[in-house]
Amino acid sequence: MKAEIIPEKKHTDKLKELQVRVDELETLNAGQKKREEKLLKQAGYLGLINRLTVTFLTVHGDKMYGKALEAVLKAMKSKYGMFGYIDESGALVCPSMTKDVWDRCRLPGKTIVFPRENWGGIWGRAMAEKRTICSNTPFHVPEGHVSIHRAIGVPIIYQSEVIGLLLVGNKEADYDKDDRELLEMAADHIALTLYPRLQSESQEKKRKQAEEIRRGLVRDLGERVKELNCLYGISNLVEKQGVPLKEILQGTVDLVPASWQYPGITCARIVLENKDFKTSNFNETSWKQSADIIMHDEKAGAIEVFYLDEKPEIFEGPFLKEERDLINAVAERLGRVVERKQVEVLLEKSQEELIINEKLAALGQFSASVAHELKNPLGVIDSSVYFLKKKLKGSDEKTAEHLDRIKSKVKSSTEVIESLLNLTQMKQPRLENFNLKALVPEVLSSMSMPGPVSENDISTLSAGATRIFTEIDPSPPIASI
Repeated sequence: MKAEIIPEKKHTDKLKELQVRVDELETLNAGQKKREEKLLKQAGYLGLINRLTVTFLTVHGDKMYGKALEAVLKAMKSKYGMFGYIDESGALVCPSMTKDVWDRCRLPGKTIVFPRENWGGIWGRAMAEKRTICSNTPFHVPEGHVSIHRAIGVPIIYQSEVIGLLLVGNKEADYDKDDRELLEMAADHIALTLYPRLQSESQEKKRKQAEEIRRGLVRDLGERVKELNCLYGISNLVEKQGVPLKEILQGTVDLVPASWQYPGITCARIVLENKDFKTSNFNETSWKQSADIIMHDEKAGAIEVFYLDEKPEIFEGPFLKEERDLINAVAERLGRVVERKQVEVLLEKSQEELIINEKLAALGQFSASVAHELKNPLGVIDSSVYFLKKKLKGSDEKTAEHLDRIKSKVKSSTEVIESLLNLTQMKQPRLENFNLKALVPEVLSSMSMPGPVSENDISTLSAGATRIFTEIDPSPPIASI
């Protein structure tokens, strides 16, 4: 059997053909590999996007940031990382970092809020420059900070505005182009969900703030109404005519508890010029608010408010600032009220004295007129008695007795007139020593007695059917009259 001899040229062509076929297969394999790698990348991207989507839909509050970061770290094969957002003040807030990073970090004053002026390092540059920053060389970090060997930071941007940050670090191998692309795609996807979330949270925060402001205004309005009711009640007490000061003070202290924040456990007391006015439930405790009552630039007393039970600290212990203003206003009002009442008392006393003086003046004029009209006849009677006694000297004893009685009555009437004149002239009183024993016969003589009475014969006197018995100490009693 003879072997076939292939010409050399034909052999060369065959080898070329085989090489072309091998190249085609390698090209097909390379393309297939790229497609597989692309599919793997897409699968990894889609898997990460799916986990992030589920996280945003199912996890609420700040816990969402931690769950999203876990998904990113797993996809990026990284050990550490952080995911944060930009708040309304422009600061970066990182509600979640890698679980063990916070505990391992020994930096003093560590925080999750980073104001813009404190931005630095790879993450600060990424946000400031609005681009991805990657480094595969060890970082210089402060003492106490977790060591970072390599890291990549991507700003989360929505409509050209930085709204957050994704940062991962300490992958076993260097971060490459695929890692950059994956993290950037994750950041782009997060931006579409994070921005509406931040807007919603911002609106909800503003709504809550507005609601809190509304509640505060309603509460403040209620407090103001109570304060006005208190001051109005005090005004009503003061303006009522003829209400004594003690009733005003007691009424005021009864009005006070309803004007404080916790009227059910509030009691009050007013101390003024050593007198106390209290509510029926008064009990002195350590939860006290007081204000001085000032009169004529000096402290005259105080108004005190007590809580019977402990309440949270607010402004002045458990008391509101508005309650401090109110108690000061009540104390100031009471000071003016008491001063006014004192002036009214003095004015009333002065008016009474003025009326008395006017009456006395009128009485004086009348008395002077009457005295003039009476003293002249009395003088005539007195001189006539004197004439008769001279003329009838030696007559019977009965006539002499009646003349003496007339003279005595004239003298008494004259003294009455003089006393009336002295009274209307408002002379200063003057004390004089007077013998009471000598006064008794004079008084008895002015009565209808059967005969003259002497100092030595006054133990038993008779006036018709009436008998008068007297007993006087032998030593003359002296009185200042």
